[in-house]
Amino acid sequence: MIKINEITDDNFLARYKKQVISKSLLPKFKKYFNTVDLEHKNKIEALFSEESLIELTFCGASELCRIIDKIYKQVPSLAEFYCPEYFFVNFELNYTKSDINELDLRKPENTDVINELFDETKNNLLLTLREYQATQLIKFLFTEDHRVTTAQKKKKLLDIYKLKKGTLKLSEQMKFPFWVKSFSSIFDYELMSKGFGYDITNFLGVDVCPYCNQEEIPTIVVDGAKTRPSLDHFYPKSKFPFLATTLSNLVPSGERCNEDYKKAKSMIGYANPYHDAVKADESLFFFKEIFSKEFELENVEVSVDTDNNALHMNMCLFNIPLFYDQTYKSDFIDMHEQKEFLKEVGLIENPTDIKKFPHKKIKHLVGVDLKKPSIKYRLKKYKVDSLNHIFGSQFKTDD
Repeated sequence: MIKINEITDDNFLARYKKQVISKSLLPKFKKYFNTVDLEHKNKIEALFSEESLIELTFCGASELCRIIDKIYKQVPSLAEFYCPEYFFVNFELNYTKSDINELDLRKPENTDVINELFDETKNNLLLTLREYQATQLIKFLFTEDHRVTTAQKKKKLLDIYKLKKGTLKLSEQMKFPFWVKSFSSIFDYELMSKGFGYDITNFLGVDVCPYCNQEEIPTIVVDGAKTRPSLDHFYPKSKFPFLATTLSNLVPSGERCNEDYKKAKSMIGYANPYHDAVKADESLFFFKEIFSKEFELENVEVSVDTDNNALHMNMCLFNIPLFYDQTYKSDFIDMHEQKEFLKEVGLIENPTDIKKFPHKKIKHLVGVDLKKPSIKYRLKKYKVDSLNHIFGSQFKTDD
């Protein structure tokens, strides 16, 4: 994953504040406050005051988790409706979906397993849900009716699994007050995108998807050819509607990463391109090759490794190891062949001699532009790691 920089243009930020906060959010919240019940009104007014909205809109990516915690801990009803998996982030299940589905209740021994597992899960989970005051979740999962059947317990265990995975919406199971259901309509992303979408992607200058560093996503502002990449909500607006217009939550991204892999995953614990990136001086891609006389694809294996857990989660989510191993082995082989050619024509005696050449010449000899930034250069990290592996060099990406 490559690093992108937040927008710092004062004129843009002033225009964004005027349109998004002054003309949209503040008037809408003024009306919205009157719909909130007395129990929650003071908290909502404090959480979304003008000062708080400015912080919410312009905070750095490193502050997003703190803001999520602040809002959802103070108003758990919003989390229950929009993102119930928020309450399960630190709750570890000791079973999988297949574990439960494989328990045939026609077998008496499985009944005992379900009852024991349900009681254990209930006791542990209730501690968390009561701490967060997640009353709707408690009501949905754990009725006080002692006549709950084993089949119902099995279903509840599956519901808990789905809630943790983010695939079950409590909003479709329980009734919520109007002020909770209408909350997301305040943050008008579509209006913001229409007015500022091209400005945002143009200022960021990201021409390659930061999640995979492979898919091209240029911004072109020319009549008849106008196009820009989609702005992915790193924390999806369906689960965190209050971040729908937060600048550091908008990531220009490729269609495959956004729509095929990421979708509406909550992304809590994952790496945000505004805040995290693969280190320039550390390898991400590793190669195993066993060549005899010919360079062949089946004799090359590409893997990915990082000791950063958040980045590791991103690599898995976006299928980076599989995608690069299946797609770009030929690029690795091409560079091997270029090395052999350079030796044959006498331009280098040893592979490490490549370090003696200026960057411009390296670009012409092996096709790696060490100066061009990753946000504008497809496969930058992969190419640099390939170069270092094949030639024994220690070049850095310039992220």
